[in-house]
Amino acid sequence: MYKSQNAPGRSTSTGARFKIDYKGNTYLLKKQEYIVFSVLISGGQWATYNVAESLNIPDPRSVIRYLRKKGLNVRDRWVRERGMRFKRYWLDKENVHIYRMPELFDEVADRKEV
Repeated sequence: MYKSQNAPGRSTSTGARFKIDYKGNTYLLKKQEYIVFSVLISGGQWATYNVAESLNIPDPRSVIRYLRKKGLNVRDRWVRERGMRFKRYWLDKENVHIYRMPELFDEVADRKEV
């Protein structure tokens, strides 16, 4: 049988990786994960429709699920407003160091939700 090979010098993973230190652990995040992480760490509690609308991410819940699988403790709570029931998500903002794209983090940090 033929064995598939990668081209020399190419990595098997696709997409940019963003290195962050959070609560003493180092994580490598994909672009969408990094963007959602930046929003959740910026402060406030975010509903999925706020994240989806402001960042053009179709389903932020799946990105949050991937962040949790990587070991990030994304917190949530159920909310009932205007006859709707939904979750708000956030991350505790402590011991964070981001190694790439600080301008995106700063831009997202200016948008706050309560």
